[in-house]
Amino acid sequence: MTLAPVLDVNTNPNNAVIGDRSYGSDARVASACGAAFIDALQAGGVAGCAKHWPGHGDTEEDSHDALPASRHGMDRLESVEMAPFRAAISANVASALVAHLLVPAMESGAHRPASCSERCVTYLRKNLRFGDGVVMTDDMEMGALRGIPWPAREGEGGPFESGAVPRAATEGLRAGIDLFLACHTRRLQLDVIEALTIAIERDESAAAKARKARRRLDALCAAYVSAAPPGEFGTPGPTTSVDAVKGTATVASAMGEPRGRL
Repeated sequence: MTLAPVLDVNTNPNNAVIGDRSYGSDARVASACGAAFIDALQAGGVAGCAKHWPGHGDTEEDSHDALPASRHGMDRLESVEMAPFRAAISANVASALVAHLLVPAMESGAHRPASCSERCVTYLRKNLRFGDGVVMTDDMEMGALRGIPWPAREGEGGPFESGAVPRAATEGLRAGIDLFLACHTRRLQLDVIEALTIAIERDESAAAKARKARRRLDALCAAYVSAAPPGEFGTPGPTTSVDAVKGTATVASAMGEPRGRL
């Protein structure tokens, strides 16, 4: 898998993070180029990833440092920001990456980013007909998640309740996220894994979401990993699998520095 293409329509000249990673400021061009990239990539046996849902092109804050917002109404989001994602799904893109981004038109929670929003994930799956495609987060270590004032959830507590990033992971699981990226720090990777494990053990609804995630990830692996001749593309990096009491979740931890920005 590669975490591409970037499908954000870069309509804001003050955007600090997307820039020339985008196909440009025209949604039609971004849609056509993104779909062509996905067609070629996946024809070669590499799973693509449409990012950053539901569109990071018209923001000014950098989600690596702070929590940005896309404040357009649904008509604009549908016609511009979401258009390349519709094209990507029509091209059968294997996965989608959700941004740590506030989208008030889709999610009313004042501090709940798209990556932790069941409404945003469900809209992708149902309204854009992404169905059982794999949905992942952007890097959980990004600054956008670190200052979220999560309210206490009844019945929970312990060392992970006070950690904004591990708590964001459990909210993402409940929202329907399948895969969590934690790309830099071993300690935070372990905290995210443990927080997800606790959520699955204590909450049957979270366990049910984890079982669905496992099925989607298994399907992705069956379609792409088994297609690669053994050894041809190198040795896979370390991953961690957590078998929970009431379900099975697979949490992949990218060990070491990623190349470039996510």
